[in-house]
Parts: sequence; structure tokens; C-alpha cells
Amino acid sequence: MNAHRQHEHARRVSGSIWQTMSQRGIQCARADVDQALQELTGLQLEKIEWAAHVLGKGGDATDAFELLAAFRNVSRAAARTALRAERIVWRADVLLQTATEATGARFNPALATLMRAEAAPADREAAARTLKELCGEISDKDLPVLQEIREVREAPAAAHHLAEPEPAPHEPHHVGGGPAPPAAADRALPPRKVKVYGKTAALTIEQIQVRESTAMTVIIEAAEKLAGEDSYDWRNKIPFQVTLRELPEFFALLMGWIDAATFKFHGQNNNKHLAAEHQAHALYLTVSLGSRKIGVPIVDADRYALSTLVLSTMTLNEPNLQATAVLEIARATMLPPPHLAAPTQGKA
Repeated sequence: MNAHRQHEHARRVSGSIWQTMSQRGIQCARADVDQALQELTGLQLEKIEWAAHVLGKGGDATDAFELLAAFRNVSRAAARTALRAERIVWRADVLLQTATEATGARFNPALATLMRAEAAPADREAAARTLKELCGEISDKDLPVLQEIREVREAPAAAHHLAEPEPAPHEPHHVGGGPAPPAAADRALPPRKVKVYGKTAALTIEQIQVRESTAMTVIIEAAEKLAGEDSYDWRNKIPFQVTLRELPEFFALLMGWIDAATFKFHGQNNNKHLAAEHQAHALYLTVSLGSRKIGVPIVDADRYALSTLVLSTMTLNEPNLQATAVLEIARATMLPPPHLAAPTQGKA
């Protein structure tokens, strides 16, 4: 595979690989993954794709975890900057091979020492010597590789437009001029959360991981307002976890494709229910536990925030699909065929 074709392929698969790594707790900045994938050999890229596929399908293969963890370590911008400062070969193909071979037991501690700002000078020098021994020093032989990568990256933007993967749900589009702002390489993405406040009650809707699964869903927590106070009784909240099968219907409700929905028989005693209905000025949502009910109106501004949260959650469960594809599939499956729809069906 020539450099341009491999570059295009790396761009196409980087989004799904990054999402799988994030879902399985192997946190790395999206920009670092993009760059490192472009520097791998064809065989290494195939191995990374294989590992992401295995873990994305819920597998727990140790070698797949170890390979993606090693890839994360050599992809971090901070690591590569530290290596470059010591004139150590920082190309991802060299580093990944070194980190995953028998020499990895020496490579990983040495790299960690080199990145630690408070490391003693003697320790840093020893780490640098170890890494130079394992990876080699930057020399003239590396220049052609660096130049080839640079030429591919600087190709006209139009050549890459169709292959550009959609940013993952948690990463905003960069629309300003100049380079995109750097991402925090070592910061894990927090679960998304939205709060909705009403006059008598409030809701918290948050992304959570399904127990004993890698899939994500949302949990809704409803709490009543404390009498005479400007706060809510979260100690006595009613939690309601939307199931994976209910998630698309809940999204359709938020989008206004359907007028109402009811989810019943949740909880250990099958006595938790959620009901929601579009009214004149808001979507009114009620969470109940037995005879106890808590209702909150969700205005359009809050409904937008909830819709994006649920869409991002559904997209996390489909690492091989972009958000636009998930959106279209949800619309197609949640709305009846046009020839069967009643005139008042939904709000599409």
C-alpha cells in the first residue's frame, strides 16, 4: 500500500479505533491517535485495527488490550515531544515495535521516567540512554520517512474531504483558521450529564456503562424540590435506567418524531415507570416508583441538550458508524413507513 492510500485508510479508521479505545478505558487524545496511525507500517495498522475490532465487539483478549495500551503510550504527544527533545527516534512504527516486543519491559519504564518532570537528572539520563539503545537516535536515515509523512499531510484538502471521519461525540469541530487546539493527551473523557430544573422538581440525565457490558446508556434521576429551599432532595431521588432497547425510542421522543412514550416494569420489583408526552410548550416527563411520581417539563433548550447526549451515547455503542448514520437509522426505525403513518403521527 503506497503512502497516500495508507494515509487515507488511517484517516478513515481513526475515529472508530479512538472510540473503541475510549470505551475500553484506554484513554488517548483523538489528535494523537490520528497522527500515530499515519506513521505505522501497513502490518502494524492492520494489527491495531484487529485489536480495536476484538475489543469493540466486547472481547477481552489480553493481547488486544496490551497492543492498544502500547499504542496509546507511544501515541501521546507528551511522550513524543520528550523523545524528540532527546533526539530519540519518535516515529510510531519504531516505538510500537519496541514497546510490544520483549524489550517492552525496559521501554515502558524508561519512557515514563523521561516524561516525568520531577525525575532526577541522573535517572533521566539513564532513561534516555536506554531509549536510544532500543529505538535509536534521529539521523539522516529518518528524514525521508519524515518528509513522506509531511508531503502526505500537506496534500490539498480537497483530496481528503470525503475521507475525513466525523469527530467523535465528545470532540467539537474545529472551525477557526490555523491548527486545531491541542487536546489533553492524558485526560479521560468524563461521562456527559445534563440537568433539567422545574418549579417543583429536577432531573439529572447522565451517560453510564451498562453493568457487565461495554455498552453505554443513560440513567435518569428525578428529585423533588425541598419545601422552602432553593435545592432538591437528591437523597430521595428516583433513578430510572433506560435499557439499550428503549434508547432509540427515548431518542425519537426527544427529537419529536413520536408524541409520547411509556417505559414500564423497571427495578427489582417491576414498579418503576417512565412516561413522557409532548405538550403545548414542553415535553413533560414523569418518573414513578410505585404510587410516588415526580414530573418535570423539559423545554426546547433542554431537549436539545438531552437529544445530543442520547445521540452521542448511541454513537458510542456503534464504533463503526458515524453519528449521522446512527441518526438516520434511528429515524428510519422509529418512524412508521409513510404509507402507514396517520396524519397526526409524530412531529417530524
